[in-house]
Amino acid sequence: MVTPDTLLRAQQAGVNLDEHLACNDAYSYFQALNDLVFSGPTHTNVNDFRAILVL
Repeated sequence: MVTPDTLLRAQQAGVNLDEHLACNDAYSYFQALNDLVFSGPTHTNVNDFRAILVL
């Protein structure tokens, strides 16, 4: 989750955004900032969406 102070907090924590972007590693970046969002039972953003259609 990105907030207005994300970049500042990362800089203060010594977390380098460019390095994480180059490695496609958003997980570690946000984990270091305690900003990870767990979306469902698998704790990933894969296959946690469920929809029910009631007619």
